[in-house]
Amino acid sequence: MARNLKTLEAKGFVSRRQQGTDRRYKYLYLTPKARELQDTMEEILRKWVDVLVQGVDEVTLGPALQLMHQVADNAAEADIAALNPTKEMKP
Repeated sequence: MARNLKTLEAKGFVSRRQQGTDRRYKYLYLTPKARELQDTMEEILRKWVDVLVQGVDEVTLGPALQLMHQVADNAAEADIAALNPTKEMKP
């Protein structure tokens, strides 16, 4: 993933900035160049989702999407620093 982010940054699509004093955590921001492609990328994503859910009925799809949204919301709100991942990885 780090290589992909470096590529996107080198091509001018994202910028990484540090927040606070903890240099391990960086925030990603879309650049104006990336925002120009946003509508195109959203259309591609919509088409891809249509391919992925082809043949899945609404009764099954609704709860599945609801679950995925909840998981994504939980990930967005998670306090990663509080988990202290570097402490867990030490032998």
